[in-house]
Amino acid sequence: MTRVAVAAIPDRAFPLVVMDGGVPRVSAIGDVGGIPAFPAGASYLIPDGQERAVEARLNADAPRDADGRWVLRVERVSVDRQQIELYRMDDGYWGGGYEATPSSITPRYRKITGPGFAFVVGRYALFFNVALWTVGALVFWLARSALRASRERSTDDQQRTTGNG
Repeated sequence: MTRVAVAAIPDRAFPLVVMDGGVPRVSAIGDVGGIPAFPAGASYLIPDGQERAVEARLNADAPRDADGRWVLRVERVSVDRQQIELYRMDDGYWGGGYEATPSSITPRYRKITGPGFAFVVGRYALFFNVALWTVGALVFWLARSALRASRERSTDDQQRTTGNG
């Protein structure tokens, strides 16, 4: 799974970026229905053109023993509204997408998968692999049968024309 409804996994924290005095920090909220108030002067918006710098700062401020890294994507909808996707990438990833204004967020989806995701996708890959090999084998068999039939007709025609048949 990659994108799921926010309510589909209610017991997992939802990460969001809070810009506090120009310094970004990740705030993981437990209850997406009750977004906590943030300090005066803080904002949920990422400054224009600063996406990479904010992402780098989030990763630099992460604990040294933390695996993975934060990935931040920002799409400007208007001057005071952004679509933000923030997720932690490791063996899998977890995070979410939300709409942000200077003082509010609206969670849109969770983005989550783990190393076990290969078992979900693997079934489809196996099915398509078997289907493609089956089609390939069938085409090969039909082409070989058609070639064999063509050779037999050619041999029969030669025998009739030479009188050996």
